[in-house]
Amino acid sequence: MKALVHEQKSGIDGLQIKDVHSLKMKEELENRIAFSEKHLIKPLIDTIYPFEDYKKAFERLTEAKQTGKIVLKIAD
Repeated sequence: MKALVHEQKSGIDGLQIKDVHSLKMKEELENRIAFSEKHLIKPLIDTIYPFEDYKKAFERLTEAKQTGKIVLKIAD
């Protein structure tokens, strides 16, 4: 359902809003970001791997036994 015909810049990295569904998603994302910032919510990190160990990181992910996020560290 195309309710918004014109493109509108959002506050989130210039996303383009073109329909009502996208507008709702944008609004929900902005609400979640604001809530997380207000309540200082941080993601739970399971393991941090250096980038060169990406295969180990994906093995850990496929095991599905992690508690939290698996992070690939690209640079110091």
